[in-house]
Amino acid sequence: MEYPKIVLHSFAEIPGKVETAEKLILSAINAGVQTVGFSYPARTSFSLSGNPTEEEISSFRREITALSKRYFEKIKVLLGETRDFYADPVFQPCDYIIGSVHFLVADDGAVCPLGISAERIRADVKAHFGGSVYQMIRRYFETVALLVKRTHCNYVADFDYLQTFNQNRRLFDSDSPEYRSAALDAMEALICEKVAFEIGIREKEDSGQLRFSPSPDIVHWLAAHGAKFYLSANGARESISPARFLDCTAYAKSCGAGGFSYLKKGDWKTIFPNGKS
Repeated sequence: MEYPKIVLHSFAEIPGKVETAEKLILSAINAGVQTVGFSYPARTSFSLSGNPTEEEISSFRREITALSKRYFEKIKVLLGETRDFYADPVFQPCDYIIGSVHFLVADDGAVCPLGISAERIRADVKAHFGGSVYQMIRRYFETVALLVKRTHCNYVADFDYLQTFNQNRRLFDSDSPEYRSAALDAMEALICEKVAFEIGIREKEDSGQLRFSPSPDIVHWLAAHGAKFYLSANGARESISPARFLDCTAYAKSCGAGGFSYLKKGDWKTIFPNGKS
């Protein structure tokens, strides 16, 4: 049995990006994708860039629902929510929830975004984590470990998000005992929750090179302990390439992942290379 081509973690952001969503739908149809999902970011109480208004979310939900009806004969279009750990505890009906930790709240109450730059992370470590990046890492993975309990997510995306700006280990050593211990504790906690882990692919805007997440050693450990994996071929913003599914599958298999899962009626079904499910 072939792994279904499903894209749930798309880049059709709001507001004003519904035309991008339709382009992705048409691209998905051409790529032989069976299901494409569009997730909006849940609101947070913090004044952060990209925090949508309630009106923008309502408009996006209506428009994705309309696209779902327009293309229902050609492809299944789902409506999801990307829910950060610190998102407001207001849940709206949707087809799936993506859990993530893209910023932290330090003990002094400071909000520390993790996706801006290496320089911002260094500044926050110095100002809010006693100058120790491993103190921030421990807080990050402690937060990740609680994602399912807090967000009720179907799968965890960007498990090692702190690696985003860690090229050439310029922020920390991911082989250090401090990093590995913190990551291991989070992985063990999430496996007990029976949640799926996203294996994702991104295309770097500056170089066009592909970056996979999580890192190989994390995927190896998860695979050895029976984790479920969802393959997310989400490397482009306005198009979906069949080659991305091959890239993502090859990476996952090279890291020891033996079975891949897909969401069906709210539950995860797993397909193995021998065709069993």
